[in-house]
Amino acid sequence: MGAKQSTVTGNTHAGQTGIHSFEGEDWTLCKTAGDLLTMESWTLLDGDLIASLSDSSEFTIIPSAEELTSWIGKLRRARHYCVYREAPDHIKNSRDAVYAGVCGDANVLEFAPQAYRHDRDIVMAAVKRECQIFSDIAMEFRADRDVALLAVRGNGKLLQHAAKSLHTDRELLHAAVKTDSSALLLCPPECWDVDLVLAAIPKKQASSAFRSFMNNESIKQVLGQRHFVMAALEKDPFILQFVSKDLKGDREIVLRAVQLQWKALQHASCELQSDNEIVAAALAQNPKALQFAAEDIKSSRAVVLEVVKKDPEALKFAAKTLQADDVISATAYATYTAHKVQAKRNL
Repeated sequence: MGAKQSTVTGNTHAGQTGIHSFEGEDWTLCKTAGDLLTMESWTLLDGDLIASLSDSSEFTIIPSAEELTSWIGKLRRARHYCVYREAPDHIKNSRDAVYAGVCGDANVLEFAPQAYRHDRDIVMAAVKRECQIFSDIAMEFRADRDVALLAVRGNGKLLQHAAKSLHTDRELLHAAVKTDSSALLLCPPECWDVDLVLAAIPKKQASSAFRSFMNNESIKQVLGQRHFVMAALEKDPFILQFVSKDLKGDREIVLRAVQLQWKALQHASCELQSDNEIVAAALAQNPKALQFAAEDIKSSRAVVLEVVKKDPEALKFAAKTLQADDVISATAYATYTAHKVQAKRNL
């Protein structure tokens, strides 16, 4: 089925063109294809869907359903905007074709008719295909929360291109810091909460991103606030490793951290690793916590004897002199034997 021309009158932006007349008597109406992406680009004539429309030209070439559907499939599969640019004008002026094009390569948006660069569905499809295009789209969409959310889920740094009003949006921030910790720094510290900061801390501690994040003055400041750290411990006791030196020596903070997670003892100050109550709280959870206790605790015969009664393997963390102690080593062996017998009974 060949394409024909119609004279266009009235508004010529997408979806509002009027059909004044047709040239030629062999005009054939196009039937709707089953897999069209949208219906808004088609024009109704006597109940039949027949056309997609141009942006500003005086004449519109109306593609057949077969032709348009063929191009839609080609554009959706294309991974470079050159396929769209090589398409005939009447295809490039079709909303369905533009939509398909940005699904293949988001850069098609740059070459689409102006009206479609302000089409929310098309812009969202482009951002979904390639989040980086967010920095170049119209400001109206960079202030659109849903469009911005799509972008930052792909790259948190793109939050910097969003409207300022969105920089304090909690959901947007949480989505952004999951892909880029530095997105947190785009939001004023007074808007930070515990969940947001914990989510932003880079997981790979050996990375440059982690070092850069933790050396930021705003991050140091918030991790030096006692009320913030106390709240953060309830979410993650290991936050103790990142807090200020002063707070690692805060007895109440360290005790709470160790009560929640015995391994947090390793991040306490040297002084508090000698605190009997704090160490006892850790050992009550796991005798292997002895490895994080101070030397005076590891050298305490009474402490080590109680520890090996629960876990003989913890003996290796005791002071060398106690590892050679006949009573302690015998107790450790007896505990080991008892555990072995119990394990056989449980089989």
